[in-house]
Amino acid sequence: MTTTLFILALIAFSIVLLPVMLFKMAAGVFSLIGSLFSALFGLLSGLLAAITGLFAALFGAFLLVLLLPLIVLAVVASSLIPLLVPILALVGFIWLLSLMVRRPSATPALPAPAGH
Repeated sequence: MTTTLFILALIAFSIVLLPVMLFKMAAGVFSLIGSLFSALFGLLSGLLAAITGLFAALFGAFLLVLLLPLIVLAVVASSLIPLLVPILALVGFIWLLSLMVRRPSATPALPAPAGH
């Protein structure tokens, strides 16, 4: 009797368990498919990020090469400021002196009348 009950319980358990196991198997298959798609899209995302990063680096290098002469010019000009300030002050002073000097008239002097 105990064996029969055990076998009946085993059959009942397997009848209940079979759909659950089938459902878990189907869910596992769908989960596996989802994981594969996730890996594929992750790979594509990484590839796109690498390509975008490469183009960003190339564009940055291009801008650096393009702006390098301006950077060098700015550095050289800023290092020449202590030399240029006295020279420009002297040029400005000479210009002011030249403004103060009386200039000759632009119209030539008229000759004296003949009768005098």
